[in-house]
Amino acid sequence: MIHKIKALYDEGNGLKIRAIARQLGISRNTVRKYLRMDEAAIEIRQSHRGAAQAAGRLPGRRGRTPPTSRG
Repeated sequence: MIHKIKALYDEGNGLKIRAIARQLGISRNTVRKYLRMDEAAIEIRQSHRGAAQAAGRLPGRRGRTPPTSRG
C-alpha cells in the first residue's frame, strides 16, 4: 500500500493527496503519513507487520468480519 501511494504521488508530479485517498479508499491523513515516511521506515514497518501476522498476533484483513450495527 505504501509503495502504491508513493508511486501515485510521484514526488508531487502525480496525483494530489485527495485523489490518492479517494482512489484507494483511505484517509488523506494516512496518505500524508505514508508520504512523509522514508524508505527505511517503510521496510521496517512492513517487516514487523509480516512477522507479527506470522506469529498470530495480528489478524489478517481478509479474516475480519464487518462490525454489526446497533439498532
